[in-house]
Amino acid sequence: MKRLPIHIQAACLLMAILFTLCCGAAAEGSTGILYRVTGGKNDLALLGSIHIGNEAMYPVGSHIQEALDAADTMVFECDTESVTAMEAMLDMMYYPTGDSLRAHVSDECYELLKQAAQKTGYQMDYLNMLKPWAVSSMLALEGTHALLGAVDIDQVMKLGVETQIDQMTSGKPKTWLEETQRQLDMMDGFSEGLQEYLLRDSCIEILTPEAVDGADADVRLWPQWWYDGDAEAFAESYLVGMASEERQDLTEEYHQALLTERNAYMAQRLSQLLEADEPHSYFAVIGLLHLVLPEDSVIYELEKLGYTVTRVLPGEER
Repeated sequence: MKRLPIHIQAACLLMAILFTLCCGAAAEGSTGILYRVTGGKNDLALLGSIHIGNEAMYPVGSHIQEALDAADTMVFECDTESVTAMEAMLDMMYYPTGDSLRAHVSDECYELLKQAAQKTGYQMDYLNMLKPWAVSSMLALEGTHALLGAVDIDQVMKLGVETQIDQMTSGKPKTWLEETQRQLDMMDGFSEGLQEYLLRDSCIEILTPEAVDGADADVRLWPQWWYDGDAEAFAESYLVGMASEERQDLTEEYHQALLTERNAYMAQRLSQLLEADEPHSYFAVIGLLHLVLPEDSVIYELEKLGYTVTRVLPGEER
């Protein structure tokens, strides 16, 4: 249940997914998952992102490059790099003096955490100062390393779509759809049951990586799916994986907070850009699971607002 495109990436607060499968690169570049939004005052291209990658995903296809060249302003989900964003994360992830993680999780979960900490080298005194959502986000990186073995985690994350697009367009102005504090409030607002469920998953992935299957194991295929532009594969993997979760009540809480509510919010923010009086051509990069689920996506919300959203494929450049 951890494989969602919520990405406050700084300070290892987000899950990091890795991959070493080599997919063959074609001269025309990757298909990706790109949409064009029309019906507003301004132009908007919308690209689905994964936060991992490999060199075979680049260059991007000419249809993506053309949309990038045409844009005068870049739009990303959330500011994760500024000093203000980092300070907000540090303020939110720690318990106040006198409280600790031990008081908020079960004995079983705490014992799993001690085993995972021993395996990864984290000090329990430090982890005890953090809230469960923060610990599970930190441990997700270690869990992925355990799952996939000796890989260059930093390199695979640097080859993620959002990071690469940001570097390719570094000279252009950029803005964000969500405030850092809003994302932090969302995670901090998870019920204690959900926070423990996520923490337990992160520990188990570290301790028994050989037992990981289903949607979590599918991350090995993500770069190939993105290269091929296979939006349906992403959607099916996510929906099947969520349906198989043991605690459907917590799964629904997670889905509502991470996707449904944020989809509506981001669509409203995109609508503000589309209707701004000052003319612009925007290129937005959003976690792809916000785009590909049927009737529960930013695209669905934009269509309800009256916009037309069209998939853009290679050979369909303007």
